[in-house]
Amino acid sequence: MKPAKNLIAQELRKDKKLRLVHLQDAILSLLKGDKRIALLMMRDIVNATCGFPKLSRDIGLPDKSLQRMLSIRGNPESDNLFKIIDYLLHQEGVEDISIKLKSA
Repeated sequence: MKPAKNLIAQELRKDKKLRLVHLQDAILSLLKGDKRIALLMMRDIVNATCGFPKLSRDIGLPDKSLQRMLSIRGNPESDNLFKIIDYLLHQEGVEDISIKLKSA
């Protein structure tokens, strides 16, 4: 693991509030069309928390497929992406999310 990635994982691992902000930013990035950044942010959260093997077992998708989905060139189907997001939200104890939109 590269030092910068390791630092991100360490910070996310110890700070739940930071994980929630990171996940919210990932979801907002998806909504804005910046899928690459969003996928990498979700990968950071998985690496810092449950890990790909546990995520794989819990949502029923192959570990290697999940790793490819959450990569810079990942292209997950929407159903799989929503499974991952739902799992990460549930893992953090989030039952309901609300996103405030600002008009330009």
